Amino acid sequence: REILAEMSAVPFADSAMPLSAKLEQFYLAVGDFSGHLRMLHTRRLLAAILNVLLLIRMVEATNIHPRMRLFSGTIYYTLIDLWHYLLLFLVVFCSFGLTATWVFGDTWPDFVDLSTSLISMYKMVRGWQPEGYDTDMWMFGFVVVHNVVFIFVFLKFLLAI
Repeated sequence: REILAEMSAVPFADSAMPLSAKLEQFYLAVGDFSGHLRMLHTRRLLAAILNVLLLIRMVEATNIHPRMRLFSGTIYYTLIDLWHYLLLFLVVFCSFGLTATWVFGDTWPDFVDLSTSLISMYKMVRGWQPEGYDTDMWMFGFVVVHNVVFIFVFLKFLLAI
């Protein structure tokens, strides 16, 4: 609040103060605000890392009890397979995203660039379909192939691990 008060306290209406001094005062306040945002972002990142480390420690602590060791042992046993699954999934998912951007980027707003295509494809995995996809033969084919590959094939791979 103090930083925002500093930003709003710049006397832009004062004609006696030169514009360069006003801008310098404003940019100092903006710099303070930017530093504050970076600090908040760093705190959130550290909190997320700490939560992941705590989760790993809790899973490790379950290794003490013989019946709970079944849970942690299963995780340790499948970690390599899950890593390879993740790599394969990301390669195929990004390939589909690049293809969708290249083929549909100029006509479909949901696939205008790679990041938008990846977000749209993620929504498609969760059940969303592009509006009017059934009117375009190529988009219909893409949606069908996408659903078969990611919902049926990759889900079966994940469940087989």
